[in-house]
Amino acid sequence: IYGNNGQLGEVTSLMKKMKLHCLPDTRTYNILISLHTKNNDIEKAGAYFKEMKDAGLKPDPVSYRTLLYAFSIRHMVEEAEELIAEMDDNDVEIDEYTQSALARMYIEAEMLEKSWFWFERFHFAGDMSSEGYSANIDAYGERGYTSEAERVFICCQEVNKRTVIEYNVMIKAYGIGKSCEKACELLESMMSYGVSPDKCTYNTLVQILASSDMPEKARFYLEKMRETGYVSDCIPYCAVISSFVKLGQVNMAEEVYREMVEFNIEPDVVVYGVLINAFADTGNVQEAMSYVEAMKEAGISGNSVIYNSLIKLYTKVGYLNEAEAIYKELLESSCSKTQYPDVY
Repeated sequence: IYGNNGQLGEVTSLMKKMKLHCLPDTRTYNILISLHTKNNDIEKAGAYFKEMKDAGLKPDPVSYRTLLYAFSIRHMVEEAEELIAEMDDNDVEIDEYTQSALARMYIEAEMLEKSWFWFERFHFAGDMSSEGYSANIDAYGERGYTSEAERVFICCQEVNKRTVIEYNVMIKAYGIGKSCEKACELLESMMSYGVSPDKCTYNTLVQILASSDMPEKARFYLEKMRETGYVSDCIPYCAVISSFVKLGQVNMAEEVYREMVEFNIEPDVVVYGVLINAFADTGNVQEAMSYVEAMKEAGISGNSVIYNSLIKLYTKVGYLNEAEAIYKELLESSCSKTQYPDVY
């Protein structure tokens, strides 16, 4: 209880009292190691691990795995490798969750051969679950090692453990690696393997395409997403609208906005902010204010982005009194308490 509440001083005090009446066992030390790793006191966790061995107690798999996992997620390569050697000497197996953390540690350290060694060790032993494969794909993909992520994905197919999760993380990896066509092809191929795309699949692909300045293609998959009933909020629409605006295709952005409203998807302050700012950039007061009015009718309060866009708009067209009024309104609004107005 003390440890779970971060009261490690009380834990130490209680441990001293315990030793006056009875000797701690392996389970006691495992709890201490776990509590201190969770509270980011790795040095103390290591000290308890050593104390346990000095007391003649043999660390069990939980002892080793807890400490190894803590070393791995903190990229403590030297300490992790020393512990692995000790585990091998004592025939203690590493579980797949620790393997995933180890692989990520080596990937972060750009030690790809070692990361692949640990992946293959579990893959060929047949000890890896679908979640393990997806964790390894994600670890490589997040660092931009797309080809390595693909290799894991192929291995996953070989053992028939591909689920929508593996597809989703592989699509994400393609997005990070700027391989948009491959991301699209992978989604299209899912059905042939008996796997149906889910909300995350479509959301990921729409975001990838929109952020890669491919709003038309993003819109195509947004439409598929809507047809399958996976659109429940305006986030994917906002991505597409923002992408069109970025490319200067404001008419297309408005078309997507109208489509969103037509299908009863409520815009949020971000959507309105993108459109208002787009018209502020071109000095179009009438269009910008139409979205301000729509936002007010929807009961949505403006944020600093919208206030700044309006100040910029009024300044651009020479409406200095209106710009000053908006500036004062911004200073009096709740958003000014967390962010200074940026009017430059």
